[in-house]
Amino acid sequence: MFATQNTNTEESIERLRLIRSENVGPQTFKRLLNAFGTATDAIAQLPTLSARGGLKRKITICSKSAAENELQKIEDFGAKLLFWDDPKYPESLRSIEDYPPVLTVFGNEALLQSPKIVGIVGSRNASANGCYMARDIAKKLADQQVVIASGLARGIDACAHEKSLQSGTIGVIANGIDVIYPEQNKALYKAIAEEGVIVTEYPFSSQPIARNFPQRNRIISGLSKAVIVIEASQKSGSLITASYAKKQNRKVFAIPGSPLDSKYSGCNLLIKAGDASLFLSEQDVIDYLSSATKSFFSDQSQAIPTTFVRIPNEDELEKFRPVLQNAIGFCPTSIEEIIIATQIPYYALNILLLELELAGQIERSYGNKVNRIALPNPL
Repeated sequence: MFATQNTNTEESIERLRLIRSENVGPQTFKRLLNAFGTATDAIAQLPTLSARGGLKRKITICSKSAAENELQKIEDFGAKLLFWDDPKYPESLRSIEDYPPVLTVFGNEALLQSPKIVGIVGSRNASANGCYMARDIAKKLADQQVVIASGLARGIDACAHEKSLQSGTIGVIANGIDVIYPEQNKALYKAIAEEGVIVTEYPFSSQPIARNFPQRNRIISGLSKAVIVIEASQKSGSLITASYAKKQNRKVFAIPGSPLDSKYSGCNLLIKAGDASLFLSEQDVIDYLSSATKSFFSDQSQAIPTTFVRIPNEDELEKFRPVLQNAIGFCPTSIEEIIIATQIPYYALNILLLELELAGQIERSYGNKVNRIALPNPL
């Protein structure tokens, strides 16, 4: 049976159960471990916490058999799990605020430790010129031993992967490691699995759904020291990647184009707003990578902290629960602002927020902010 380097089989199963349970995302996972110490103890608390948060039915917890089944399928497929505390887990990704606690990787996972990873993203419906630029830039960077990360989508992504296989390329997908999407990239998927590495945070055999793709994009930028945007319209998913990159303190380069061409409107806006540097040649990226310090990622590490010194009792929670309910609106508010406004101690606030998260009442966003969900899931 499967086990990662830093965990035994039982702990691997419990960690996988926790992250696969209802309403447990990356940040909720970390805060649960922060509060209760182990995945086993956190799972035991899920029914109580979600009920206190307002969930009127039992929260769905991933069963032990389901986790064991997923682990076995991953192993049989030839892939591996990497938990956040595994030495092989990419340090670059561990430095972002909402890094995935567990990754499934297929291929050469050593590429994830490369000090020179650059993301290339752009339009799925790329023009011939856009495809030419993506291939040319990717090959020239690959010649300089730069590893290219992208999303294994049609268009710019596929072109960038194709020309960077020689130096190693990272395909970040928004579905299970065994699911190939789009189907037309089947040969490319196999080539990357053989010469590069494919990465996902989603369960084995899970299908791609719309909300997964923006989440996938934060991994592309999180793995990278810089991101290059090619042919992105104003509503392009590539702009989501650029936004994540900015929040993650990554360098963004954009290729400008004619103001009459909608395919370049997003790139032009990034440059105009000062959110991206003008890309003139691959040398711009090489020069930036050379100037980045060796401690670029380690200085930003977001390792899960030790457990709380104190867990609040129910009397304390009952006192602060209505205060917090009144303090959270539909617009994201920082935790610091909530503490100042309510005077709720952080050790109590963390538990109260976990209750609401697990009940599907609130969500967290970048910058340590929370907001009420406008259209909550049926209770």
